[in-house]
Amino acid sequence: MAVGMEVFQNLLLVLTACAVFMIVRWAVNRHDRLKVLKRYGIPGPEPDFLSGNMWQLKSAPTPNDLVTSWLKRYGNVFGYYLGEIPYVVVNDLEMLKQVFIKDSNVFINRPSLFLDVAPLNKTLLALKDKRWKEVRSLLTPTFSSGKIRLMTHIVSKKVDVTVSVVDKHADKNEMFDMYQLFQGLTLDVIADCALAMKTHCQENPQDIFLKTVRDFFRIAYNRAVDYAIMFPFVAAVMSFISNYLTAGQMTTLIVDSVKTAIATRRKNSDVRSMDILQLMLDHKDGKYSFVFFKHLLKVNPPSAQLF
Repeated sequence: MAVGMEVFQNLLLVLTACAVFMIVRWAVNRHDRLKVLKRYGIPGPEPDFLSGNMWQLKSAPTPNDLVTSWLKRYGNVFGYYLGEIPYVVVNDLEMLKQVFIKDSNVFINRPSLFLDVAPLNKTLLALKDKRWKEVRSLLTPTFSSGKIRLMTHIVSKKVDVTVSVVDKHADKNEMFDMYQLFQGLTLDVIADCALAMKTHCQENPQDIFLKTVRDFFRIAYNRAVDYAIMFPFVAAVMSFISNYLTAGQMTTLIVDSVKTAIATRRKNSDVRSMDILQLMLDHKDGKYSFVFFKHLLKVNPPSAQLF
């Protein structure tokens, strides 16, 4: 009994020592990261050890108000932190020309997403370097003014539904929430034009797509996201469990629908709808060879780019 207790105490001591070591190491690394801007001579507000300047940005009337006040205080070039990640604000025209034109190859990538979740990690917001350029080249022709105009009939049909709903309420002399109706109109247009989904968000307030998107935005900005910004390991955990949360359910709903539409249209070429998905699929017969397009679809599928 005494031997077992001694083993347990030694094990507990080792675990405690490891935990203390990891915490101290993390704290030293965090302290070092929060000195990056200062080491390069970039002024800015003093960051909080855990959140950086995130709480300042959240507590301001708008982030733009706070950034404007920082510009007046620190000049046209300053930095701040979200968690341990440094950001630099540039308000100098010549320096912006240097960044976006002369040195564009150095600054080509966007910041990494806080949550590494498919298919968002395959979109233009997350892709980097050569892959970003390839997918951007593939998508750009799809969004020409001429091809966007091909989808006006879809928008017109959805607006007709809006007018019909308004007429029904008017005939009954009923009050209704116009904001919610326009939410439904917006989602119906996005779903049909971009996601190849047939929804009825305007006629049916309980439409699964409408309810899922509303739930997503209702809980999108919560403390869990703040903790993911402050502590990278929390972001890793959230990325792992995201498929079981509302965001994951919404993503699964959209991706499954898009994959079904792609499979149907590839199987039967007569099944067509002049939407963004169809334009992307048709583009394989244009500038890019089928093999190249197939490779792009495999690595960066349309179900991701439609986000």
